[in-house]
Amino acid sequence: MDSRNIRLAFATDGFNPYRTMNVSYSIWPGILIPLNFPPSMCMKDSNFILSVLIPGRSSAGSDMDVYFQPLVYDLLDMFVNGVKTYDASKGEYFQLRAAIIWTITDFPGLGSVSGFVTSGEAACPDCNYHTCSLRLSNGSKNCYMENRRFLLDDHPFRFDIDKFGKTESRPAPTPLSGEQILECTKDLNQTFGKDPSRKKPANKRRKKGEPLVILKRRSIWFQLPYWKDLLLRHNFDIMHIGKNVSESLLNTFLGTDGKSKDNLNSRLDLQALGIRSDLHPIEVEDQLYLPPAPYSMSPADRKLFCQVLKGVKFPDGYAADI
Repeated sequence: MDSRNIRLAFATDGFNPYRTMNVSYSIWPGILIPLNFPPSMCMKDSNFILSVLIPGRSSAGSDMDVYFQPLVYDLLDMFVNGVKTYDASKGEYFQLRAAIIWTITDFPGLGSVSGFVTSGEAACPDCNYHTCSLRLSNGSKNCYMENRRFLLDDHPFRFDIDKFGKTESRPAPTPLSGEQILECTKDLNQTFGKDPSRKKPANKRRKKGEPLVILKRRSIWFQLPYWKDLLLRHNFDIMHIGKNVSESLLNTFLGTDGKSKDNLNSRLDLQALGIRSDLHPIEVEDQLYLPPAPYSMSPADRKLFCQVLKGVKFPDGYAADI
């Protein structure tokens, strides 16, 4: 209840310090960010606390909790016992305490930090056991088609059969609470480290009727007594979302070869699903012709679009590479 107590965010991400993709190396810094500062000071690197540094030839993955353990013990001590601190504004000593209120990662990093599955058919922590995934036969990737559950009940997309194949009347799934996650992970076998003499187990496909596996382990963050009560334990950083989504949209709008999401395989998957009949490939003289999508641009439109984009002033780190 004391406003002088420190609220912290924990951010981590892996990167290659050698800047060359042919070197197999990954280093993960873990940074604590005090959130008590005003916005103009909160994100200054001089206020960051480098609390964890995980080097190695590959990502720690599920072993990330081993490296987090000393930090979690310090955070537990700071929350339960605190440290005697002098308040210069009031001229008195008080017991300063600290609590971490969320983590900040990209989506693959979420699996390492939280223990949630972030790939395959159960790769939506919010949907958990109600994740609706589909393996695309032509694109060879998992697709998550049931996002209309998050729309308003009267949204027209819920009733658009041609574009989505069927109507959608189900409500949005509810994310698991901290108590439910503790219940789901109470019987999970917690093993850490990789035995080089042990063969990697073969990937077994889930049999029909078996429940989805949504959690790989119980996260070490649950050793903090308040972690299960937090409403928002994990955040995604805007840099990855903005960069990846923007690149995908721009490359698709401009029809960039090899980078556009609108390609022959995606059109064949639409045809196999029986949706978006206006985009199905058409065979013309033994060749497949892809009808233009509503967002397709002519060469003149692309040139004008690029000229306008070059004149846009981007924030630091978002320079347009066109």
